[in-house]
Amino acid sequence: MNRSRNIVDRRRTHPMHALGRTVMVVLLLNLAVLVAIVAFNTLRKPSQQIRAAASPP
Repeated sequence: MNRSRNIVDRRRTHPMHALGRTVMVVLLLNLAVLVAIVAFNTLRKPSQQIRAAASPP
């Protein structure tokens, strides 16, 4: 009885853990993509970045 109960509990909580893991992976991938885009833009045109940062608003 206890074994079957543990299996049922594990099955019930598994989707939530899988969902949380998927959300974390998606967030980490989005963060990595954003960092890569920012780094690529900064390396591609550093003069414009410096000019925009140095110019007063």
